[in-house]
Amino acid sequence: MGDFTILKRLQIIILVLTSLLSFSIASAPLSYVIDAGDHSFVVKENGTVYIAGKNEGNVIGTTVSPNVFTFQYSTNSANTTSTLNSIAGGTLHSLIKKSDNSLWGTGYNGTGQLGNNDDTNVLAWEILTSNIVTIAAGAYHSLGILADGTLVGTGYNLNGQLGTLNAVNPISWVSLGLNGVKKIAAGDAFSLALQTNGTLWATGANNDGQFGDGTTTNSLSWIQITTNVKNIAAGYSHSYIVKNDNSGWVCGHNGFGQLGLGNKQDRLSWTPSTITGDVHIIAGDHHTFVLTDAGSLVGVGRNDHGQLGLGNTTDILSVTVITDNVKSVAAGNRHSHIIKQTDTLWAAGYNGFGRLVLQAQTIP
Repeated sequence: MGDFTILKRLQIIILVLTSLLSFSIASAPLSYVIDAGDHSFVVKENGTVYIAGKNEGNVIGTTVSPNVFTFQYSTNSANTTSTLNSIAGGTLHSLIKKSDNSLWGTGYNGTGQLGNNDDTNVLAWEILTSNIVTIAAGAYHSLGILADGTLVGTGYNLNGQLGTLNAVNPISWVSLGLNGVKKIAAGDAFSLALQTNGTLWATGANNDGQFGDGTTTNSLSWIQITTNVKNIAAGYSHSYIVKNDNSGWVCGHNGFGQLGLGNKQDRLSWTPSTITGDVHIIAGDHHTFVLTDAGSLVGVGRNDHGQLGLGNTTDILSVTVITDNVKSVAAGNRHSHIIKQTDTLWAAGYNGFGRLVLQAQTIP
């Protein structure tokens, strides 16, 4: 089992397995965990959300400043109307989608990534739009899927990561020209969209070959990449897909081994992966996790701060078993969290700005 560290529910004892790893208390029942650039979210099964980490631009949506070192209950509209359904976080902005398909946001908004028809920062959670069923956040841009499958987006677009408007930054949610979309993924400055018929599209920065089209040419508009795809994931500048036959494919930046191919050579074209099956792929900036329905977790890539939870700081070039009995995993910039099936929260990696929540804490 990997050296993620853990604090048991309602105990005030920290069990540090290595000096590089940390953890926090969390009370059951927990639903899932999300790691953004420098901040982290924990969601309970009742839909309440707790947030910690870097609070520049009020990305956490609280008045605590500048950083939050314990998971803070969001005491505003994010927790008071309807049930929280999903979360996405960029470098300095946060999005929450609720069960009524209303979208809420907070944080830095200088490139319009919140889509509230403004470009000033939002200091507390506010409603942005409605009728959105799926969300994703890149570094400074945001993507959404409407109930009818229309792809929409807002924010930074100078690399073409929205695939429309000729690199102009919109400050409100606009249609991006694709319909029948069922899944989306956002990297640092590129975007992936998967249609219901299994067609994969990409736009934005392609400097590391993250489109898998054999080039490093950026695109200001959506280009068709491949077909027969059922699952997608995007890291900082690397991409993973799973095809309908359960084969896994990777491309893009591989400078830390995050593609799991046994070396650090970038791939400009889709390359078969050792990761196969009907799995969940979670891509951090430069490290990647794969979680099976049975709860087995494997990881690969950048590990300079121990973010893979293996008890060392050596980059991992081939897919390696991390732990088991996992129900949720998150990968951020240089940090990671998992929730085990026992409803205990584990963490590993860089703890700058308090993103790991090193302090013992009970989430009520």
